[in-house]
Amino acid sequence: MEDSYLTFLKKNTIFSKPDKSLSLKFPSDILPDDLFSFTTCKLKQYCYSSEADEPFNVVFYNSKEEKCHKTLLSEKLKIPEGEIVQEKPEEWDPYGDYIDIIEIVKEISKTNEINVYKWKRMANEYIWILGWKNGEGLIGVHTVGIFS
Repeated sequence: MEDSYLTFLKKNTIFSKPDKSLSLKFPSDILPDDLFSFTTCKLKQYCYSSEADEPFNVVFYNSKEEKCHKTLLSEKLKIPEGEIVQEKPEEWDPYGDYIDIIEIVKEISKTNEINVYKWKRMANEYIWILGWKNGEGLIGVHTVGIFS
């Protein structure tokens, strides 16, 4: 009896694996090691709160010519520009919950002009908080919020 029950369990147990279609990986250009390490250390203590607390990751999109930031992001991520929503940090974070993250982006981009870009896919909202670093490109952080 016990053997047949164990055989039944083996055949009928489905181990959950992450849905690869939901765990999208977006490309990022390579940052200098010192800036990457500095920023990663500062971000370790922060998570974006949603149904799954996700970390903030450093991203960099290299571009010598300063074009519309939303256009550059669209090209780099291969997402239609019309599907990306651009907001000011105050619109995205009206209660100031992520002011430290915004300050980190200001520090690494060396600008006060920070924008938030969002792209929604099913229950996931992908978020980039970016500033233009002169002569280099867009730099900032990326995270994902899960809302069902």
